[in-house]
Amino acid sequence: MSGTLAGIGLGYGHGHGILSYEGATYSFCIHGVSIGDIGAADVKADGLVFHLPSIDAFAGRYLAISTGAALARGETAAVLKNERGVTMQVETQVKGVWVNMAASSIDIVLAGSDGCR
Repeated sequence: MSGTLAGIGLGYGHGHGILSYEGATYSFCIHGVSIGDIGAADVKADGLVFHLPSIDAFAGRYLAISTGAALARGETAAVLKNERGVTMQVETQVKGVWVNMAASSIDIVLAGSDGCR
């Protein structure tokens, strides 16, 4: 996943990613809002997905708890879970100035669906 973050108290982020699932790859878009963010940064993330019964269960609204800080470069970590029980453990590399002690809501949409082109 990769994207951009910006915030002063209330943050917004957007980006895109690729999920590998059962030998196929799926592109997706990310849009999110968080409380407790300060700064602006570019982000690259990698992670693992658990409890994914089908590709259709991947899209949806995820809630995340994360912490981290970056001045020029840094790392953050988060655990995200959607309403279908799909869980992601994500580690991000941040480039920019960013302080994060936030609860976040992140929407993931599969490519080709409304909201992701």
